[in-house]
Amino acid sequence: MQTELDLVIALRQGNQEAYKKLHDQLYDSIYYFASGLIGSKFDANDIATEVFLRLWTLRCNFDTFQNLKAFLYLATRNACLNYLDVQTRAAARNKKLLQQLADREEEQQVSLGI
Repeated sequence: MQTELDLVIALRQGNQEAYKKLHDQLYDSIYYFASGLIGSKFDANDIATEVFLRLWTLRCNFDTFQNLKAFLYLATRNACLNYLDVQTRAAARNKKLLQQLADREEEQQVSLGI
């Protein structure tokens, strides 16, 4: 039976089986954390997947299971904040475009005497 530390050491060495075990062990909690922050299960899945890809890329940086787990939660939180920022800006942009369209329509109706 591998301990959490054994999995982290194996992960650092590029062991894909250790990565899979850590993914299987932690994915659900990261997914539900993201889902709770952004309110979208579909996008939470994308965020959790991206965070685990970053884990693999940065795998040499982790010495303990606690460091790895902290990274996953912080990276997830940051990805969610970025997601919410993009969504907020997109909503503001859409609102502005809709207002411009309404203004143009009103101008056309005035010019046509409607």
